[in-house]
Amino acid sequence: MGRMALELVSRSQTDANFYPQAVFLQLLETRYLCYSVCPDLLSLAMVKKDFHLCQIAFQMFPDIPEAVTCACLKTILSTPDSEIETVNLDTESVIFMKVLTQTQSGLEEEGGQQNGFCPPAIETDVSDAPSSMLQRDPLALVMSCPVGLHKGALLNEVLQTAYSNKPLLPHLKDLTVPQVIVFLQYLLFLYLKYSHDAHKQIPALRTPSFSQIIDWICLLLDAHFTILAVAPEAKRLVSDLHKFVRSQVKLYAELGKIEGSLQVLKKSKQSEDTGMYSIEVIELF
Repeated sequence: MGRMALELVSRSQTDANFYPQAVFLQLLETRYLCYSVCPDLLSLAMVKKDFHLCQIAFQMFPDIPEAVTCACLKTILSTPDSEIETVNLDTESVIFMKVLTQTQSGLEEEGGQQNGFCPPAIETDVSDAPSSMLQRDPLALVMSCPVGLHKGALLNEVLQTAYSNKPLLPHLKDLTVPQVIVFLQYLLFLYLKYSHDAHKQIPALRTPSFSQIIDWICLLLDAHFTILAVAPEAKRLVSDLHKFVRSQVKLYAELGKIEGSLQVLKKSKQSEDTGMYSIEVIELF
């Protein structure tokens, strides 16, 4: 399988009219190939803009180098949505994105309330934001997907690729500022959707995990911290990220205050005198 793939890739590189996509897909689906066996296959697919083959390779190859991952990421981000939307991708991945973008959180549907709870406004210094910003819900900062469905499906495959932090960081610096901003916006979109458990409502075999999303956000900020701090077009995004993180820190701090009370409730014995229906008042303080 490896020798066959190498010969087909070699001929495709020398003959512009030769590109057996169907054969490449069949070879990948055998699961006998990996990146180290045929390292030029993924690069060839990027040159040909064969995003379907790239998606399958991301799913099948466990050993894609960080440099290649970043090169693929850059190609995906630099390709217009209109071009990627015409590509035939894995149906399940596209359906996941379609349902994810259509899923509305309880906060949006109920005017900012979920189960009778309305989150407090973001803590914002009056000096760095207008008064209209003080009442903005942190969970409603970015709820629309900044990329197309097919591009989102491809980015999800990149998020699930194995990598090591140190080799990946230098290659992430090759991304341009607009590409970093779009990718960060998409990651924040995923984070907010996952915060509302929207992804749990969609059955799918391959989806990025919560920790993978957070790790990629941290990696992008580490790789482009200086540029994002001074780029005018990134000011809004960085500000939203800062406010959202600060609101989350405050939320977990408030939850920590009632942790002791919850432990007491967990250990307390339930009354055995209750009938089929009863109302009990529990005093925490």
